[in-house]
Amino acid sequence: MAYILCCGRIANPSTSLVGFATCSFWAALLEPLAKRKKIQLLEIGLGLVVIIGLYIIFAGDFQYPLGLFSGYRFRSYCALFSVINSKLVVRINAHTITFYEMASACVIIFLFFPLYQSSWADNGQLSLSPLWSDWIYIAIMAWACSVYAYSAAINLTKKLSVFFIQLALNLEPVYGITLALIVFGNKEVMSLNFYAGTFIIISAVAIYPFLKNKTETQFK
Repeated sequence: MAYILCCGRIANPSTSLVGFATCSFWAALLEPLAKRKKIQLLEIGLGLVVIIGLYIIFAGDFQYPLGLFSGYRFRSYCALFSVINSKLVVRINAHTITFYEMASACVIIFLFFPLYQSSWADNGQLSLSPLWSDWIYIAIMAWACSVYAYSAAINLTKKLSVFFIQLALNLEPVYGITLALIVFGNKEVMSLNFYAGTFIIISAVAIYPFLKNKTETQFK
């Protein structure tokens, strides 16, 4: 969520969500290295398909290259973080991991405020006075969209690979872009290249379970 908000300042929500999809490619590279397993050519191939989808988006009249590049870079960090968590959850409870990581994030953000105020805040002033209605949305995002979802994702790494989880998360552009069109209207209408590239990325998500099952059946 923080990633989407950050990239949204230099792009738009749809662009941020497409950059989100590159995490599976990084997971395909980093997870085997961290767990000393053989790199799966299927996963690398689908990761490259995602990159091709991004290239098609760039080939059009695309207005947010910095936003998409930032998303691509941030997701490499996210993939590495997910791989580390998948190793920790073997011996540490997922809720314990979530508590320490969320607490650390709060401390880092608090320490970052002075730099943000001096460098990026309008007129050097921070606007930190949410309304009562804002607290409701903050609570929903914090508990349902962050704490619960994050803990559940860490627990899933006990049974599923980081690559598969990240590939499944690539479905977020489907409903994310749809919601962005509803909420933001014409500002979210993109070029044909954008939607063609997005379709390729989403197709990679949909086809992976079938190819994975077919590959495993052949080698049994």
